[in-house]
Amino acid sequence: MDWLSFIANIVSSVSWPLSIFFVAALFRSQIRALFSSVKKLKWKDVEAEFGDKVEQIREEVKLFEDDPDYEDSPVEEKLVRLVETHPHLAVLEGWKSLERSISNLSIKRLGTDRSRSTQEHIDAISKSELVPRNMLNAISNIREVRNRAAHELDADVSKGSAYVLLDTIADVTTYLDKLTRKV
Repeated sequence: MDWLSFIANIVSSVSWPLSIFFVAALFRSQIRALFSSVKKLKWKDVEAEFGDKVEQIREEVKLFEDDPDYEDSPVEEKLVRLVETHPHLAVLEGWKSLERSISNLSIKRLGTDRSRSTQEHIDAISKSELVPRNMLNAISNIREVRNRAAHELDADVSKGSAYVLLDTIADVTTYLDKLTRKV
């Protein structure tokens, strides 16, 4: 094989990968938008189903739409803006407001100690039967999703899933706040 044939073989071997890379770079924003709406992704042994869990939680909370303490509440504007740039961080921030509502309900209605952990407050609320079991299940599932967003390195939170979860968190937070104010 002469030098000219050798160079031709190298160019033909590299041309496809380079053209694919060029096309991917050219359409990167469209590709990113496409993957941001993916609910389930499976590659080898890694599987992400973040969006499915969020939809399940939303359905659990929708069961309370007829409850007089349920109110469809808007998502805070700062969280909506955060979803656009960092959806997983928006989920973590959204959890903080729910965590506050859980603690307030436990402290004000049940007289539990302020220094308890969030899980201890949830357990106290559960034992008191102040909150319906289905709502407690939704809170537990929200916490699980929040933990996945916080601790799993490969948990890719789409903007759509983050927004749906934040909308659900806002509704649950309002529900708990109304229960806290009841006498």
